[in-house]
Amino acid sequence: MATYLIIYDIKREATAYHSHDKQITDAIKSISDVYWNHLDATYIIVSALSAARIRDKLSAHIGDNEKLLVAKLDTGNASWIGFSGKAADWLHARA
Repeated sequence: MATYLIIYDIKREATAYHSHDKQITDAIKSISDVYWNHLDATYIIVSALSAARIRDKLSAHIGDNEKLLVAKLDTGNASWIGFSGKAADWLHARA
């Protein structure tokens, strides 16, 4: 199992944004039930899939002018500020 950073940038009108955002987040959650989501359009997940396979599974939800980044994290080599409680505990254990 590896830890991955997923960041997406969707360009939709406000009325369609929330529906499309939900489609992407549901797709991410279908890949892994172990995830961290405390920043807009940003997830950290734990998965046995490769970064390319995760990208492929999410690409159906990314439009022509939209962006998706999936990057494997080097566990134990992360730093942050401003997160506390469950958010920080999750990062300490997995990032």
